[in-house]
Amino acid sequence: MTDNAMIVQLSDEECWRLLASERIGRVAISSGRGPQIFPVNHVVQDRLIIFRSGPGEKVAESWSHPRVAFEVDGRDGNEFWSVVVDGPTEIRAEDDPVVRDALQSLVSFHPSEKHMAITIAADQISGRRFQPKTPAGLWGS
Repeated sequence: MTDNAMIVQLSDEECWRLLASERIGRVAISSGRGPQIFPVNHVVQDRLIIFRSGPGEKVAESWSHPRVAFEVDGRDGNEFWSVVVDGPTEIRAEDDPVVRDALQSLVSFHPSEKHMAITIAADQISGRRFQPKTPAGLWGS
């Protein structure tokens, strides 16, 4: 089996399902210090990725560089998967009707206060599923 035969491209629907199945992802922003990656707790609603943030670099850079990448990885048995989204961000208030209901189920693991909601609208979404060359059991269960 060739390396390419082990990689399966995912449909948009499968990508959205997998994004919604996980609660931790990584948002990559462009900043004055170069690329920065932050883990965030997120939810998916109506094909928007929603996460909370407090004042800081993610919010400041969302104003000046509103395009981000967002990635979530996971594992199903012996298969691994990865979904990447590219799109613009929008900062919203917690009482914004677009995000209000979604925020009810969004729990942040980080102890700092987060009073802003940031949405990512997907201009592009892609995903792949693959079996590792090394048996997954060797990586822990």
